[in-house]
Amino acid sequence: MIKIFRFSNDGFKPQFQSNLKEHSEHTLENLLSLIPENNEYLKNLVVRGFTTPDENFEYEGIFVFLIKPSIEDKRYFLNHLDNIENIKLNEAFIKEYAICYIDDGTVYNKENKILIKEALDKKINTIYIPKSQLFKIVKNKTLNFRP
Repeated sequence: MIKIFRFSNDGFKPQFQSNLKEHSEHTLENLLSLIPENNEYLKNLVVRGFTTPDENFEYEGIFVFLIKPSIEDKRYFLNHLDNIENIKLNEAFIKEYAICYIDDGTVYNKENKILIKEALDKKINTIYIPKSQLFKIVKNKTLNFRP
């Protein structure tokens, strides 16, 4: 069993990740069309950084930490929300063979799909767990978060 942490007032309830869905729907051609024709440098950056989403990626799931987050992590990862001081930290254990995706900006990339145990072994701190894997969570509770 591997301990996971999540900032949420809904515990480990999955959410539809509309930002991931919108981001993944951009095609390479669409992105390149937004760049001025004479900017080869930027075009090359986009081509090198572009990834095709995993065709089986589930856009409903949760982002979690594998290492207990600090108050700085809370501020950084929740900077898009209001009243973050009221958001609770939840803790649970999940079976080590659960599938997750490395949270590196292109979460939905097929190459980011690994077992949670592998993510922990590689010292990866933030991951995305698809809804279909959440049944592998056991013993969850809300913690009193203290920085």
